[in-house]
Amino acid sequence: MPRLTQAPPPGIVRNATPEATVGRWWDCNNIRFRGGQIQPIGGNVNIIGTGIEGPIRDLLTWHDNAGVRWAAFGGDTGLYAFRFDTDQIYILTPAGVGPLDPPGALNGYGLGDYGEDAYGTARDPDDVGPQDISATMGDRWSMDTFGERLLVVPTQDGHLFEWSPSTPLTRATLVPNAPDQNRGVIVTDQRHVVLYGAGGDPRRIAWSDQEDYTVWAPTAVNMAGDKLLATQSYAMTAIKIADSILLFTGNDVHKMTYVGPPYAYGIVEIASGCGPISPRSVVRIGANVAWPGLQTFWGYSGAVQPLKCDVDDWFFSLVNRQMVGRVFGSPNPAFSELWWDWPDEGANECNRYIAVNYADPNRPWTIGVRERTAADGTGVMDNPILAGPITPTAGALFLHEYSYLDDGLPRAPTGAVYAESGNIVLAEGDHRFHVRQVVMDDVTPSGLGVRFLTREQPNGPEHDTGLYTVVHDGLMDVRFSGRHIRMRIEALEDEPFAIGRPRLSIRKGGRR
Repeated sequence: MPRLTQAPPPGIVRNATPEATVGRWWDCNNIRFRGGQIQPIGGNVNIIGTGIEGPIRDLLTWHDNAGVRWAAFGGDTGLYAFRFDTDQIYILTPAGVGPLDPPGALNGYGLGDYGEDAYGTARDPDDVGPQDISATMGDRWSMDTFGERLLVVPTQDGHLFEWSPSTPLTRATLVPNAPDQNRGVIVTDQRHVVLYGAGGDPRRIAWSDQEDYTVWAPTAVNMAGDKLLATQSYAMTAIKIADSILLFTGNDVHKMTYVGPPYAYGIVEIASGCGPISPRSVVRIGANVAWPGLQTFWGYSGAVQPLKCDVDDWFFSLVNRQMVGRVFGSPNPAFSELWWDWPDEGANECNRYIAVNYADPNRPWTIGVRERTAADGTGVMDNPILAGPITPTAGALFLHEYSYLDDGLPRAPTGAVYAESGNIVLAEGDHRFHVRQVVMDDVTPSGLGVRFLTREQPNGPEHDTGLYTVVHDGLMDVRFSGRHIRMRIEALEDEPFAIGRPRLSIRKGGRR
């Protein structure tokens, strides 16, 4: 019997249907593509002592001047710091700073025409026109470090606060003289603190004097300053690159570059029509920056260009548009990957992920499901640090790429580690074909299981053959037939493996 090789190119492709994705991988979970091969994504473990009430929304890690590792993370109601070597957690919430406002549809007080609804109540959706359908991004804890000191702007309050790990019991305190009503903070390599949306102006970028973030008023003897972005949109977020700062608005990207005294910084627009889908969605790895826009993925590596994405239509059709403020990105430097967690249309919290291998010339994408609420965007730790739920009402930090278990619980025995192909057909599905054996090609201590999903017609009822697991001398005996077949390879145990070029021993059948 002839052998039909089933080794699609690396990466998930989500065309409209499996039938439209012949010869590619269509679906997967807890799988990555590395070196052209399929491998399992590492597991995770809860970092004991990091639990707080409610979900964690924003996260930053760094080392203090003594080399001690720290994490700062903000939840819906407070800001915290965690010291890794002593497993101690500290409350940093500044006095008077209230809870985060959540993202959601703009369907509340102040929308619609005057007098249509009762004062002080949410607007009736029937009274809100199409011009009011945009979502609000919600509030966040914008954070960066100045040396070992933590700087934070809680956007629900807008002030700039500071905290030092040398006095961990002292809560974050107000930075004197800094503008208020800010939308975020970032620190430059020249040690200027930059505020965007500064002073309540959505286009204003303000920076402090060099080495002194208590000096904000420009004079002839300092290098503090400010500038308005030339945009019709509003400052949303910022990220550091090798020689500059990228400033993102809802519509365009600006580059902030050090020019020296007396102006300190110049700002120019470098691209338009490419604003990020959320303030948390911009992520950097090496010299590359990437983010999802409203309908396109974008990348920057010297210039802003569309980023080829084989799952973009699927992502943009499924993401919950009212909750895009929850979408966040994170780097996984050890595997040269950029990740995005996002809520699908049936969820208000992130329950899915997509990721791309940026080092691979073909940039293969992968997809899957998981519950995470925040991630460290710096990538300074040896392993990725993310936040997720530990109970329905509490969140904590997790160390990822650790073992192959899900916080001590098995993944593979539940069917949560798999790769599934698009349809396998002969010609255009004119002939049925009979499969008698699978020639396995994998490296794994305990082997892999294979199941097949068969149809007579693309939209006909689907039959599951069940999971085949017995292999003798690299051959797996199977018995099934069909016109349209998908192959699903599943891990049997939580352990490392790699998949090469499996083949199907087939016999061509008739047209009927």
